[in-house]
Amino acid sequence: MNLIRKYFENLIYPERNFETPRLGFKEAMLLSWPFYIFSRIILLFLIFLSLKNLSSIQELGSIAELRPFIEKLDFVAGMKFATSMVSLGILFFPLTLFAEFVVWRFIFRSLSYFTNIEFKEDEDEYLIASGFSSHILTIIPFLGPLFQGFWQCYQFVRNLTLYFHQHIALSLLIVLFPYILKIGLYVILAIVLSMM
Repeated sequence: MNLIRKYFENLIYPERNFETPRLGFKEAMLLSWPFYIFSRIILLFLIFLSLKNLSSIQELGSIAELRPFIEKLDFVAGMKFATSMVSLGILFFPLTLFAEFVVWRFIFRSLSYFTNIEFKEDEDEYLIASGFSSHILTIIPFLGPLFQGFWQCYQFVRNLTLYFHQHIALSLLIVLFPYILKIGLYVILAIVLSMM
């Protein structure tokens, strides 16, 4: 019960995850999974409503521009596809979260060589696990994953600033480094492709 309270507390005070009881990766994953499942059920329901409305438009035949698309629409096939994709997402959520954990751990450990951050024992695990409490926000339809990503970055910055005593600009740079790297690679790819 203390870990569940710690999970919800980490949403607002992520730096408290370094106090006992500590929330590790396994606990954070197990507590995040139900919120992800709930968000996928909401998504499946919204897909169901969308497909149902499109099939009712097909019966009415009211929009002439959409007629070729709507005639090819098969409600049952669409629901089967959506259900299978959502089910696969739910099944592979722990693996996806583990991959995210490994990437963040690599980033924090790699960048700690350039800063004065020294991780004792499993402090990097607790830093990342506290950010996983942001998966609560995925239950918000449509914008939940976006809010979750922003809030997780905020939690990492807050932990690096308050617990590891880093300057806020350095903390932001560390947390935004993977995104900056990704944008840079896209720009290089666009330049190379435009030269061809």
